[in-house]
Amino acid sequence: MIISVGGLHQGRTSVASDERPDELGFEKGEIEFLEPIHVAADVTRMGFDVYVDCTVTTSVELACSRCLETFEHDLKIRSKMLFVPARQGQKSNTAQEGVYLYREHVDLAAPIGEAIREELPMKPLCKAYCLGLCPNCGKNRNESDCGCEEKDGSYHPFKDMSL
Repeated sequence: MIISVGGLHQGRTSVASDERPDELGFEKGEIEFLEPIHVAADVTRMGFDVYVDCTVTTSVELACSRCLETFEHDLKIRSKMLFVPARQGQKSNTAQEGVYLYREHVDLAAPIGEAIREELPMKPLCKAYCLGLCPNCGKNRNESDCGCEEKDGSYHPFKDMSL
């Protein structure tokens, strides 16, 4: 989403759009989006500075880290950013956390892509009580019990020691 600062009036303006993953810097196959990325933003121009308060909603497909089954994960992210004009010779990139530089227009693509990546779980689970795969036969224990005997394969050096 690109917003022309010259076309913004002082004060608050609301904008919304649906974005494609490639517009936000995602490589093909990096994340499987199940629907367009909807961005609703309140843009406030304060002199030369532009404050953006946006909500990003979408749905992605993830693989469970325990059972390897794919599942749908809804994302609703709220992000706040401040854009300040870049000075002569300054590159337009992140100046500091949450503060970005701009020239003539505000580009929300990189900050929104970054917010989506940060919101994705590091260890996705299809459900909180996922039983995962059997370490012996590899069967998904959420579907049925495989009947394998649980083995304690951990190392216990003091197991046979008596006090």
